[in-house]
Amino acid sequence: MTLDGRKLRAAQTYSVMHSKILVAARELLQATEFIDLTIPMISQHAKCSVPTIYNHFPDGLKDIYLEVTFFTVEESYNAHSLELNERGNLKSRDYLHFLLEGFAETILNNKNVATAIYAYAPQAAAAGKWDSDTLKQLRPAVLEATEELGLPISSEELYSIMALICRGAVGTWILGYLTDKEFFEHISESFNRSVKIVTT
Repeated sequence: MTLDGRKLRAAQTYSVMHSKILVAARELLQATEFIDLTIPMISQHAKCSVPTIYNHFPDGLKDIYLEVTFFTVEESYNAHSLELNERGNLKSRDYLHFLLEGFAETILNNKNVATAIYAYAPQAAAAGKWDSDTLKQLRPAVLEATEELGLPISSEELYSIMALICRGAVGTWILGYLTDKEFFEHISESFNRSVKIVTT
């Protein structure tokens, strides 16, 4: 095997293990409060050593929670995008609404993940590790919908309003001030509410 071949195989092996650790952490979080989760628990579930986990995630659980969040949202986005493509042409607004429903369902199904990142986000942001823009995959859809509706505001401004509504809903729901149904409505209707804000 050539040097380039060995590098490629090593990179593939690393990527597979990285994903395996993230999946293990998420599965454990679905049944375990994040404050009770430990690195040894994840290593046992992922069938790897503790040093291997720290090789992938030097800051341990903080790094894992950050990546699990984006890993989970990315999975949801890809799955719902595929389903939308199979449905055929949809108006941008309907396309965006469907993606937001998928995002809401994903968070509802992974409450402990959301709680963990809500707890660690301030520390991660201070360390320059936290990109709070978990909805960034929706930017193109917001741009298309803004143009389609002929709104008197830039897509970036509208996106910022929508993202603010979503972040507020996640925090309020985690703290117990929104029911699951109310949370779903806040997220799925965040674009429509943003439009209403700028047009009334």
